[in-house]
Amino acid sequence: GWTEQVHIVSADMRNWQAPEPADIIVSELLGSFGDNELSPECLDGAQRFLAPEGIMIPASYTSFMAPVSTHKLWNDARAFKDDEHL
Repeated sequence: GWTEQVHIVSADMRNWQAPEPADIIVSELLGSFGDNELSPECLDGAQRFLAPEGIMIPASYTSFMAPVSTHKLWNDARAFKDDEHL
């Protein structure tokens, strides 16, 4: 079964030492935005655990932004006279 082939490691990857290079590394570090939870920094550091022909899942990600405009938010922001919080 899979228990002989899959090893789940629950550790802080910054301190953990791999006994051998991994063929596949799966990460769940993605938050609602691609750079949440220090994902780029951690996934970049995880490369040292990967075998030369290994793969990372996800292999890449892209965040998208789109401008949003509403009359209510505009009027609320315009009515707010405290420039320090804008």
